[in-house]
Amino acid sequence: TTTTTAPTEPPASGEGLTESHPAPRFKSGTYTMVSTVTNSETYADAAGAKLYDASMMTRYTYRLDISVGDEIVCKYTFKEIYGTSSIGGETAVGVNTADQSLKTADTSVYYDIIGKSFTARAEAGGKLKSVDGIARICEELPAAASILNEELMSTLAADLFYTMPDTFDADTQWPMVQYGITNTCSVSELRDGRFLISIAGGEIPLQDPITDSEGFTTTYTLAEPLKGTIWMDSNDRAIQELTAKQKTLGTLTDANGNGVYFSLTANTVCTIEPAK
Repeated sequence: TTTTTAPTEPPASGEGLTESHPAPRFKSGTYTMVSTVTNSETYADAAGAKLYDASMMTRYTYRLDISVGDEIVCKYTFKEIYGTSSIGGETAVGVNTADQSLKTADTSVYYDIIGKSFTARAEAGGKLKSVDGIARICEELPAAASILNEELMSTLAADLFYTMPDTFDADTQWPMVQYGITNTCSVSELRDGRFLISIAGGEIPLQDPITDSEGFTTTYTLAEPLKGTIWMDSNDRAIQELTAKQKTLGTLTDANGNGVYFSLTANTVCTIEPAK
């Protein structure tokens, strides 16, 4: 199993920054990126007693080849995919591309995309321009369309490529748009050669109730804004650690009006470091 570290609470904005510093810039090089997403859900009755909980974790490891010139070109290559699911404390491995003995008809697509690549291009200042190569992968491996698409990979690339100010000081902020929500990044401090950047999520509109084919209706009652942090190397913008957490509450009701309360929490941890 894999333990996902919860986002830490950043200090107050400006603490530790007493002067302006050049903002980190991308450098050409080869890196390893590990992106882990853990979705946890808990269901409880009207009295608040827990009925059951479950979680699903997926971890993608990529090789990043970054080239900096008039524009920034980043080639993402799938290196390893690992995933687990847990119900009531019992955890099972769903996919592990490092272990061929676990390959099945349902998971073979994950094994087949290992070694495949797609490319993100960004302006010299870091703003994402395009993501190319997903369609080519899906042409070679039609089953890959079930787990890959341009929008998903563009969202992944947008976690790394975005415009930010040329200098960092106690009042530096900039917007980061993810899934159509505008979050605010604020530089908090410089510690041991790394900038600490807090992420304050924008307001998330509630989804309309959804009724499935079996008559169960999901009603969302609260969507908490995302909270997170980025530790970014002061000398190389690619080297960083991003953590984020977002929670949603609601009810699940059957056709007879009987319902339970649910809490859904999404935790993201993404680390990028020089390839070894």
